[in-house]
Amino acid sequence: MLEIDSREYIRHPSDIPLQYTLIDEPHINTRSANNISLGGLSFITEEDLKVNSWLTITIPVNHDEFEVVGQVRWCKAHNDFLSDPPTQKFFDVGIKFSDTLDVFSIRMVEQICYIEHYKKEILKKEGRKLSNDKAASEWIEKFAPKFPQQF
Repeated sequence: MLEIDSREYIRHPSDIPLQYTLIDEPHINTRSANNISLGGLSFITEEDLKVNSWLTITIPVNHDEFEVVGQVRWCKAHNDFLSDPPTQKFFDVGIKFSDTLDVFSIRMVEQICYIEHYKKEILKKEGRKLSNDKAASEWIEKFAPKFPQQF
């Protein structure tokens, strides 16, 4: 069984959609990222992905797409406890990025994820619908000095 060093993956919540493609299989799957960090990300899927398999992951960033190659480091099964009885099986998948440049690029994507999350939270809590620019401006003013240390 693969042991994960929790210090290797600093986890951050994210609800940004992503697509993944198994490099040796031609189908595309769409999911939402759960956590994203400097070393990798995790997401939930209905597919049991084989540890050490390689994926191409695509994350929309505004009107562009960020693409990164990663390797499945872990895949943990769990049930959908919302159904009665819990029958649907899901998998929490951890991906480690393959390229040093991708590791640095993901920091930008991570900030965009936080800004998008902030935008949704403000709408939910305050009823304000922020533009991308306004949300980015507010988030940067409030949180950028602490980023990434306190996230």
